[in-house]
Amino acid sequence: MSCFAYTQDLHFSQFYNSPLTINPALAGQKDADYRLNLNYRSQWQTLNGSRGIATFAASGDARILQESVPKYDKLGVGLQLFHDSAGDGYYNTTTVAPTIAYHKALGYSHKLSVGLQPGYGNVGIDFSQLEFEEQYIGIGFDRSLPTGENFATNSVNYFDLNGGLLYSFRDRNDNWNAFVGGALFHINAPDINFIDGTVYERPVRSVLNAGGTLQLENGLLVSPGALYQTQAGATELTVGTLVAKQLGNLYAIGDTKSAYAGAYWREGDAIIGKAGVQWNNMQVGLSGDFATSDISRPLGLNSALELSFTLLGLPDSDSKPIYCPSF
Repeated sequence: MSCFAYTQDLHFSQFYNSPLTINPALAGQKDADYRLNLNYRSQWQTLNGSRGIATFAASGDARILQESVPKYDKLGVGLQLFHDSAGDGYYNTTTVAPTIAYHKALGYSHKLSVGLQPGYGNVGIDFSQLEFEEQYIGIGFDRSLPTGENFATNSVNYFDLNGGLLYSFRDRNDNWNAFVGGALFHINAPDINFIDGTVYERPVRSVLNAGGTLQLENGLLVSPGALYQTQAGATELTVGTLVAKQLGNLYAIGDTKSAYAGAYWREGDAIIGKAGVQWNNMQVGLSGDFATSDISRPLGLNSALELSFTLLGLPDSDSKPIYCPSF
């Protein structure tokens, strides 16, 4: 018997802490000199006798040439690094993607951003860790035997191209802000096939993201967010809200001690619990995916665990204090 299996790009439950993987136009969008993000996701480790999926991502973005662009306009640059390893065959995906974005102010409150992200990628697999029909010896598999397959290579390099747009709004009193954006990944549909004489193009991934932050009294903030992705016929919708309580001085720049918690819902898949703290310019987040689909039975209740770390530079001189979380 045989069947086809399909996969999609990575996803992070804390997608707001991995901004350059959902929209290149987010580079330099934060009201800070720079932003550094580290992300780790462990998924499906409860499958007995099989490797799950481990995902690492690191990104940095900053605003440059501040004196050379018009007031309230911003020019952002960034770099996205990503490595993902999945399954017994150690199927690895590694990408390095520089990013550039321009944020055009349409008055004080409105801003339109465009981002471009060319990149280099590699996919690889360790065929020696897999078992094939020709290796079956009646009582099991002998991996030292020939596979009988016509694999041309176990590693493929490719050029990748991503781009995005973003519209953002901030209230003149900085009591609330909101944004909505869209992006396309793998616009050039790179070939990532291991088999000689055939072509398999990485499908285009379309992304819509939106969110905002509302500042309430007594240092409370509410931050709803949404992410919609589609790729090769697969769709993902994630919506939810975080609530933060500021613990430090509400008006002192750089004194932004906060704790936050909340929940997100990924349609047909999982409920995601999230919590974190911010201590001045450092933020640590933790989330867990609790599967709600039929896959929860073999995997157990918790299907993924995710950690994030964010380091921010100082806010712009013309900005109000950065409240947490301000995605």
